[in-house]
Amino acid sequence: MTGWLWLLALGAAAQEVKVATAKNGILDLRNADFQRYKYALGGEWKIYPGKLLTPAQKAELEEGFLVQYPMLWHGTYIEGERLPSRGYATYALQVILPTDIQPDDLALHMPDGYSSYKLYIDDEPFLKNGVTGKTAATTVPYFRPVTKRLHFKNDTVQILIQYANFHHQRGGPYRQLIIGNNDILKNEMEVNQAFDIFMAGCLFMGGLFFLGLFLFGTHDKAILYFSLFCLVYIYRIVGVDMYTLHGIFPNLSWFVTIRLEYISLGVSIIFFLLYTRHLYPDEVHDRFIMWTVVSSLIFIANTCLPAFWFTHLLQPYLFILVVSTGYIAYVYILAARNKRPGAGYALLSTAVLILIGTILIVEYLAVLIVPKIIVLIGYVLFFFFQSLILSYRFAFVLKKSRNDALEGIKAKSSFLSTMSHEIRTPLNSVIGMANLMLTKSPRADQKMYLDTMLFSANHLLTTINDILDYNKIEAGKMTLNQDDISLCEVCSHTVDAARVLIHTKPVQVLFVCDDLLATQQVFADKGRVVQVITNLMHNAVKFTEKGTIELRLKVIKSDAKQVTVEVSVTDTGIGIPLEKQRLIFNEFEQADSSVTREFGGTGLGLALCRKILEMQHAELRVESEVGKGARFYFTQTFAWSGSIAATQVLTAMPGIAEQNNLLYQRTILLAEDDLINTMVAEQLLYNMEPSLNIIATANGSEALEAYQQHQPDIVLMDVNMPIMDGLSATREIRAFEKNEGITAVPIIALTAGTLEDDAQRCMDAGMDDIVIKPFKPDHLHQCMLRLLEKKSG
Repeated sequence: MTGWLWLLALGAAAQEVKVATAKNGILDLRNADFQRYKYALGGEWKIYPGKLLTPAQKAELEEGFLVQYPMLWHGTYIEGERLPSRGYATYALQVILPTDIQPDDLALHMPDGYSSYKLYIDDEPFLKNGVTGKTAATTVPYFRPVTKRLHFKNDTVQILIQYANFHHQRGGPYRQLIIGNNDILKNEMEVNQAFDIFMAGCLFMGGLFFLGLFLFGTHDKAILYFSLFCLVYIYRIVGVDMYTLHGIFPNLSWFVTIRLEYISLGVSIIFFLLYTRHLYPDEVHDRFIMWTVVSSLIFIANTCLPAFWFTHLLQPYLFILVVSTGYIAYVYILAARNKRPGAGYALLSTAVLILIGTILIVEYLAVLIVPKIIVLIGYVLFFFFQSLILSYRFAFVLKKSRNDALEGIKAKSSFLSTMSHEIRTPLNSVIGMANLMLTKSPRADQKMYLDTMLFSANHLLTTINDILDYNKIEAGKMTLNQDDISLCEVCSHTVDAARVLIHTKPVQVLFVCDDLLATQQVFADKGRVVQVITNLMHNAVKFTEKGTIELRLKVIKSDAKQVTVEVSVTDTGIGIPLEKQRLIFNEFEQADSSVTREFGGTGLGLALCRKILEMQHAELRVESEVGKGARFYFTQTFAWSGSIAATQVLTAMPGIAEQNNLLYQRTILLAEDDLINTMVAEQLLYNMEPSLNIIATANGSEALEAYQQHQPDIVLMDVNMPIMDGLSATREIRAFEKNEGITAVPIIALTAGTLEDDAQRCMDAGMDDIVIKPFKPDHLHQCMLRLLEKKSG
C-alpha cells in the first residue's frame, strides 16, 4: 500500500509539460507560468550544419537555417538535402523570459543527444556530454540527461548547442530541452533516478530470491529463467533512458555501455522467451522460440562490430521484439483458455508489457515523450504480475507435490497392508504347522529343526512388524496405550529370549533392575516397551561374539506420582566408530553399509526404537568405542500405576480345566479361504478342545449361510476372502441378528492386516476382537475364552 501511495504522490508532483513553439529562432516565454508548468523548447531553431560555433562567433551566428527542433539529422533537410547521420552542427535559440523571474529560479533539463553535445548559455559554457569534435578521433560520445540551475543576466537568454556524432547510426537531437522551476525540475530528476535505483534493487532482490528458489527448491526452469531475466534487465533500468548508472559512475566508457545496452536487450528477450517456453510448454511452438533466440544471438554477436554498424540493427530488431511480444500474448491467451496455473495474471502482465514496449519504442523513435510515472507504474505492475504467476505456480506445484505425497503414502500403506497379508498368510501356516508338530512329541533332532524353523519364522515376522510399525509412525497413525505393567518383569522376559538366541556364543546375558521397579508397576505401552528392549537386545546379540550383554533399569528420581528410569543395554561387541554413531539411527542404515558387510539386518531396528521413544518424549543415545563395545541408553518418565508387581502378589486364577469347560462341545464357525490355514486352524482348535464342532467355510457368503443354519457359539472370520469378504459378512450377520432378535455371537477377526485402519474397519463392521496372523495358539485360546465368558456372564 505504501508503494502505491508513493507512486500516486510522484504522479501528482510531476508538472505538466507545455510545448513552447519558437519562431524564426526566437521563443517568447514572457507569459509563462513556471509555478504551474514546465516548457519544452520546440519549434524553429537555427541550425549551422558542418560548424561547431561558440557565442563569440557572432558574425557567423547571424547566418543559419531554420529547422524543427528536436529532429534527428537523417530527418532534417537543408535546402532539399538531408543531413547525414555522421558529422557535426550547431543549434541556436533566443529565449525571452518574464522580467519578474529571478536568475536562480529556473533550471534547464538537457536530455542526451546523439552522440555528444556542448551547450552554452549566453557567453558561458553550461553543460556538456562527452566531447564534440570535427572527426571521429576528436569526438567522445556520452549519454546522460542533466538538470542544472540557470544563471542569466537579463530577460533574453541565448542558447547555443554543439552536436557531434561519428559513432552512432543516429545523429543530432531527438528530445526536447525542458525549462522550468529549478526546485521542481531537480526534484523530478532526483525522483526519477531514485525510481531507477529502487526498481534495480527490487529486481536484484527478486532475481536472487527466485534464483535461490530454483537452486534450493523445485528446480523449475521457468523460475530459473525469470530470475535471470530480472538480473539482466537491471541494466535496462539503470543503463538506459535516464542513464542513472552514468551519473553514479561518470567515467564509464560509452563504447562499453552502448554494447551493454544492446546485449542486455537481446539477452533479456532470450530469457523471457525461455521463461515463457517452460511456463506453458504445451502452448509454445519451439520453432518460433528457436527462431527468435537465434535472431537475438545474432543481434548480440554483432555488438563486436563498430558501434556505427551494429546500431543500425536496432530498428530491425525492434520488429522482432514486437512480434515476440505479440506471440507471448498469444501463448498466454492459449494458456488462459486451457486453464493453466496463473494464466490470468500472465495476460495482465502481457498487456502491461505491450504498453511498456510501445512507450519505449515511441520514445526511441522520438515520436512522443511519455511521463515517467506511466513507465514506473507499468514496470511495477509487470513484475508484480510475473511474481504472482511464479508464486501461484510454486504454490500449485507445492500443493500438487503434497497431494502426490499423500497419495504415495496411501499407496505405500495399501501396498504394505497387502504385502503383509500375502506374507503373513503363508507364514501363519508355517508357524501353525510347527506348533502343531511340537505338540506331537517329536524326537530331539526333530524338535531342534522345528525350533529353528519357528525362530526363523518369528524373526521374519519381527522384520515385517518393524517395517509396518515404521510406516505407521511415518503416517502418524501409531497410537500408544497405557498398560499397567511391571517393567522388571517385561524386561526379564526379554532377557530370557535373548539368552535363547545367544546360547551358541560365549556371551553372558545379565539383567539388573532397581529394587523400586521390582516391587511397583507403572503405566506404559507394554508392546512398545517390549519392541524397543527387544530391538536393543537383538542388536547387542548380533554384534557381540564374546563377553557380556547387560540390560539395566536404573531409577534416576522418583516421587509419589512418577518415576524417571534410565534404561541401558551395554555389550562388549565390535563397537561403533564415532563418525558412524549418528548414521546408525537413520532408517535402513548400518555403520557398515557395504555389500560385503559381515552382519545382516535391515538397519531399521534402531531407527524404529528412536522414533518410538521420540513419541514418548525420550531420546535414544549411544556411547561406543571401536573394539570395546557399545552402550545404548535412554531416560524415560513413567507414572506409577499404584499396583504391586505381580511377582509379589498371589492371585486366584481359574484352573485350566475350568477354562476349557467354556469350550466343551461348542460350535465354532471358521471362515477362511486358504485351505492350508483352514487345516492348521482346525488342528489348533481341536488341540484346545477335542469336543469342538468346527464348521469350515471358504468365503463370507458361505459363512453367512452357515451362521443362519447352525447358530454357532463363536465365529472366527478371515477379513480378506473372495465373493464376500469378512467385513461384509460380519455386517450381514449383525443385521440378521438384529432382525431376528438373536443374541450377538462373538466374532473374532483373523487378519494379516496390521495397520490401524484395518483394526478400525473390523471394529466398525461389528467384530468383537482381532487376532493378527500369524497368531500364537495361546493368544487365540485366551481371546475365545474371554469372549465366551463375557457372553455367558
